[in-house]
Amino acid sequence: KIKQLRTAHAVDEAGRPVGQAFGRRFALIEFVKYGTEHLIFKAKRLEDGQWVTLRVRQRPDEAYELPLERDEQPYALRAQRALGSGHPNVAQILEAGHVTIKGARYGYQALEWVEGRNLWDVLQEHGFEERGLRWSLDILRQLTDGLIFLHEHGIGPTHIGLDNILISEEGRVKIINYFGPKAWTYLATPSLDWLYDLLSR
Repeated sequence: KIKQLRTAHAVDEAGRPVGQAFGRRFALIEFVKYGTEHLIFKAKRLEDGQWVTLRVRQRPDEAYELPLERDEQPYALRAQRALGSGHPNVAQILEAGHVTIKGARYGYQALEWVEGRNLWDVLQEHGFEERGLRWSLDILRQLTDGLIFLHEHGIGPTHIGLDNILISEEGRVKIINYFGPKAWTYLATPSLDWLYDLLSR
């Protein structure tokens, strides 16, 4: 199991650095946070120098009992193909795959790096009150545009939380986690009730 360290040098139980497992593909620069299922890093893709968000699962694939949860990579790749060139309010999936750490296989995804505060933090800091109605309505418009785009491409991200929506200093919204197995349960559902439910929270 991967242990949490608040640096870019997360290690497995044998003390082997997670970053070492990626070889010449990624350089882990900074530990960002300890997510529900993933360790989140700021990293650099070495082939082109692009900054990315690297999400590495905390548990190996075989630790998940349900087949649906065991391998999330097909869903990430499916979303990558479905979304094509993407949308300005949806973080682009750059690649998804597996990395071997201490003989076990862990899933990972690389997304475009997004600077910003999550929506929960902005609410807690009274950011909407401070910036006023026009700014707030623009944030809502961008969020709605991104969610509708996902829905139009067959993704109904019911699990999106306030910490999966980032707002930059310039007021740009990015949805950063939307492609898990549950996101595809709405493939044949024309209703946008899930969107209204999210916006009413």
